[in-house]
Amino acid sequence: MSHGPGRLQRELIVALRKQPMSHRMAAIHLYGKDVTPAEHSAVRRAVRKLAGQDQLVEHGMDAGGGRTWTTPETSKRRRAAFYRKWGGALKG
Repeated sequence: MSHGPGRLQRELIVALRKQPMSHRMAAIHLYGKDVTPAEHSAVRRAVRKLAGQDQLVEHGMDAGGGRTWTTPETSKRRRAAFYRKWGGALKG
């Protein structure tokens, strides 16, 4: 039986509330510059599990073509800020 999110999942949520990032960037942020394959895998599993529980949403793509992730609240806040700034220009 699960007792809630683990340490890595909690740290990942905190980091992604501040800024959307890919699992690769999240691993570097959480573990430091030299990330092992096992650490990359742990972050990928954490992202996949949190996304499956609707605690993370896909935000877009990074420069390398990887998906970026964020929390639903951060996504809404960033989307609202974007439309406040650029919404009129998008209407044509």
